[in-house]
Amino acid sequence: MRKILTLMMCVLLLGACTPKTPVTDTTPAPSPLESAQPSAIRTMIAPTESNPIKDNWAVVGEVGVIMGDEYVDVILAADAEYDSDGSIIWDDAQKWALVATGEDKNYVLFDEFADGQMYMDVVTVDKQPEISLIHTSTAGLALTKYTYSDGAFYAEEVVTPSEKGNSIYNSFPQYTE
Repeated sequence: MRKILTLMMCVLLLGACTPKTPVTDTTPAPSPLESAQPSAIRTMIAPTESNPIKDNWAVVGEVGVIMGDEYVDVILAADAEYDSDGSIIWDDAQKWALVATGEDKNYVLFDEFADGQMYMDVVTVDKQPEISLIHTSTAGLALTKYTYSDGAFYAEEVVTPSEKGNSIYNSFPQYTE
């Protein structure tokens, strides 16, 4: 009898100690991209006279924008040639360049040998261009954002692929012409 009373007392005490409403964690879960984001390091890109894009390169994107009080062309190009039908002949990797070019100066935003494909997205915010470079590669997706301020562009890596990544599929269209 004493054991039953002790057991009942324990059950009552434990029941009184448990909260009446469930406790929930209100901390939001990080998005999948947040864990892949590096620290926000901005790299300044000053204007230069040089332009890595050659006349025989394949221009895959070009748009004109107003930057402050001047007009610039934003050009994405690759060192890839065209065949007789006008289609781009792609290698597994090629030299890519993203350049904002004005009357007397160029901002070389990207100039590297890379595998995969590159895409650009250009928007204006308060009459200043923001350029995003999307790179799909065998390692995954990379996204770099270039913003213009005080006479220079600033690059910030927003998303970087995993060092051990092995891309199996993406639905980005492939360039043909």
